[in-house]
Amino acid sequence: MNTAIGDAFCRQVRLELTSCYLYKQMASWFEGKDLPGFANWMRKQAHEEVGHALVFFSRLTAGGQRADIGTVDPPIRDFTSVQGCFSHFVDHEKSVSGHLSCILELARKHRDAKAVQVLEWFEGENGIRGEEVDRILGRLKMASGERCPLLRTLDGDLAARRFRLPASLRMGA
Repeated sequence: MNTAIGDAFCRQVRLELTSCYLYKQMASWFEGKDLPGFANWMRKQAHEEVGHALVFFSRLTAGGQRADIGTVDPPIRDFTSVQGCFSHFVDHEKSVSGHLSCILELARKHRDAKAVQVLEWFEGENGIRGEEVDRILGRLKMASGERCPLLRTLDGDLAARRFRLPASLRMGA
């Protein structure tokens, strides 16, 4: 693995773990608002981020790189509203996606087919998650206030979320 790609993968591991901490904090905030479905959705997202970090970590070590990931900063602890929390989620995910796009460009430049394959999967996954969150935000905009019946319905829908890392990405994870 090229050193520049390895360094970018290390930064990505840290970003994925930062995302995990942020989404766990969001889950805690939702629990405090008596929205267990929203909390479940964020917990599953946090688990997904750990899975992502493990994929990058495994690819690093399989590529002969040392995984020097550094530290993770503490996340924001409070949010102004359910919609504000999801808006923050979207902003954070856009930042992470931007970093992934840069790594993908770097991997293509260095013709690292294995890295490109992994990064293209992540790019597709981010697109799917973005569409899902857009639907959630759309429904939240229709709900007025945090005690709205529509919010409770959405909370129930989000309680059904599950997560499993695809087998093709579980190498060493």
